[in-house]
Amino acid sequence: MLVSAQIFLVCSILGTIFYGYFFSFHLLHMALMNQLLKRVIQAVTRNGVSLILVAILGLAITFMFSLVAFAFYREYLDAGQGRQCRTAYECFTTLIHHGIVEGMYSTFEQELNGVSYPKTLLIAIFDLIFFILITTIGLNIIFGIIVDTFSELRDSKWQIDNDMKTTCFICSRESYDFERQAGGFEKHVKQEHNQWAYLFFFIHLDETRPNDYSALELYVHKLLKKNNFDFFPLNRALSLIHEEDSSEVKLETLMNQVEYLVTKMKEEVRMSMILPISI
Repeated sequence: MLVSAQIFLVCSILGTIFYGYFFSFHLLHMALMNQLLKRVIQAVTRNGVSLILVAILGLAITFMFSLVAFAFYREYLDAGQGRQCRTAYECFTTLIHHGIVEGMYSTFEQELNGVSYPKTLLIAIFDLIFFILITTIGLNIIFGIIVDTFSELRDSKWQIDNDMKTTCFICSRESYDFERQAGGFEKHVKQEHNQWAYLFFFIHLDETRPNDYSALELYVHKLLKKNNFDFFPLNRALSLIHEEDSSEVKLETLMNQVEYLVTKMKEEVRMSMILPISI
């Protein structure tokens, strides 16, 4: 955000001193204020290294095609139509500008009148290979990286939203733990573990002099200075104490019943072994 503000400031200065066209860059500010547009930009920038590497590979393959075009087909390119191929560099520029957008056959077609069938066939094969490797596979790889990144960001956003709706931010207990008691999950996050109450408490600690702290506030302040958040009621809530106690009682009762059954089975087995011996 700070870098964006600096860029907009530089554009404002350049627009004021030099040309007003620089003010048009401020229209991009809408992308910083919209979460959807932010994810669209992140879909391109998050895997920027992968996109750059794929683009470099595509340029390397295009350069190989430009060498072939310069060696065998440069006489079929019309310099008057912006398709210069007098050097390998010009052929490379022509293939990037016209070959990727129009296709190689469209680049050659104006100069193929009267050309023999074998030459036309070779150019068609050349065009087909270029179309498959660059236009189809290469561009689809780039589009696939962007689409996969956007899907990943969307799934991450869905998981965050779902976690915020179904998990208490303070104690990390799931919503279904509170649905059977204490007025439900909605009441819990608004009254018992209100995240904004915790935030306002931290602001209160920040704005209060340490000499005015109470014992509890001083304790929390010392933990915050150490980035220690042990004072948060992790996996604990007042509305769940009764349920936890009852669960412990049920578990203890169940263990006693299991021990009784095991003891009873052992006695029956021992008696069954002693009875034949006595007979």
